[in-house]
Amino acid sequence: MPKLKQKDVVLVIVNALLLVPVFLAGQCKGTMAEMRMVQHPEAPAHFVKTSHGVRDLLSGGEIHYNGTRRMIGYRVAWLVQSCDGRIVHHLGEWMNVPAGVSSGSRVVVPAQGIPPSLVKDRGATNLSFFVGAVRYSDRDEWQADLRHFERLFQQKIISSKEVK
Repeated sequence: MPKLKQKDVVLVIVNALLLVPVFLAGQCKGTMAEMRMVQHPEAPAHFVKTSHGVRDLLSGGEIHYNGTRRMIGYRVAWLVQSCDGRIVHHLGEWMNVPAGVSSGSRVVVPAQGIPPSLVKDRGATNLSFFVGAVRYSDRDEWQADLRHFERLFQQKIISSKEVK
């Protein structure tokens, strides 16, 4: 296994861990999806709180912005890891922050409309949420490298948890 640099370490916020009872068929029978917040090492914003519902897997949350320029929008991203190890990336719609926010601010994240079928249909064992993109007041954008987390999953830095 290759050595990881410090920037490759992902912050997993322990109190964000939630096991969602989505019982699956086939090889994943009895598996539950583990949900968590993760942080891209170069992200100017990250989740500090998430809430999850029966009809929407990300029914809300809160992000902390620590960038140097004024933020006027962001996109929530999530990775779905299935029990066979496949990883699918998702990038939500732009969420506008009309007044903009400066460094140190927190922003309330509305429901993202992520249906539970996304987990059940794919036999997911892990669902990880993070800030996938940020738009600044000068219209410049920061985009997360979505493959960054995929590499960490493959190196087993972030692992899925099977519940029997």
